[in-house]
Amino acid sequence: MKSITLLLLFISALTTAQTVKSYVVIADTSSNYFELEEKMEVLSKTLKQKIDLRERIYNKEENLICLPLDNDDVLYVGSYYPRRFESNNTISIEYLNYYDNISTEKLMAIVTLITDDKKEAKEKLIELKKLSKPAFLIKTEIYIGCMH
Repeated sequence: MKSITLLLLFISALTTAQTVKSYVVIADTSSNYFELEEKMEVLSKTLKQKIDLRERIYNKEENLICLPLDNDDVLYVGSYYPRRFESNNTISIEYLNYYDNISTEKLMAIVTLITDDKKEAKEKLIELKKLSKPAFLIKTEIYIGCMH
């Protein structure tokens, strides 16, 4: 019994060590990808942030943000792969439930910033609120370990 408890504590410590406290700034949410894409393009120009979808596309038939079927990443081809690392100069569309664990599975969000700096996140939110009234901030733990 003691060895099982120690093993569980070790696994828990590994998982915790592979997450990082992050602040995610969201411009808007919707279940309609094309509505968000249009807004993301406008925000990209206004905020001077590059759109980075990490080779993902929106598969209309599957109603899914995913890597295309001809992608070289055999593990994630046809699947969603989330934005996880700090970035203040890119903008993307992501599934919100990856960051908040309470949203519906298909609710999408325009992510404008991921950072560990609370002040930076709040400043970005103030700037963003002028352009997108629904903008908000999420404090979360993001898994940064290997996903392959």
